[in-house]
Amino acid sequence: MVFKFHTLLLDDVSRALIVTNYMSRMNAITYLKNLLGVYPIVEDHCESIIEAIESIARGEKRDDLKLSSSALIGHVKSRKASWLHLWDFIEMDETAKAEHMQKRQKIEEREEELRKRDQEKKMEAQRLEKPNTGKKNKRSRAKGRQNSLRTLP
Repeated sequence: MVFKFHTLLLDDVSRALIVTNYMSRMNAITYLKNLLGVYPIVEDHCESIIEAIESIARGEKRDDLKLSSSALIGHVKSRKASWLHLWDFIEMDETAKAEHMQKRQKIEEREEELRKRDQEKKMEAQRLEKPNTGKKNKRSRAKGRQNSLRTLP
């Protein structure tokens, strides 16, 4: 019964976030901020909410909606430790539970792969920046040594 209510709530909030109407989006964001202590709590629902809000944060031109959605993403993600797996929230038979666990594992593997790619991109960007600064440091150190040799008696 509670899961059904959470699913209906997810559907309604998702619809309000998808439309481009200002008041619908702002009301959905405000509503979610007020529910954060109790909703979303199911892992799948949390990820759906985050995905919908991230699309607003990326594509929204209105600064107040962009700021509110970005803040809400942080609040929802900060509660990740308290998210529940679907099989912990509702009773499932072993087959459905195993299927859902496999689905969750694939999602987590994909997320890990994306994290690794992002980290590699950051490291590559840092690596590309370092050679330029390294040359300057070598030149300045060499120049400093030359100057110190000139001052010796």
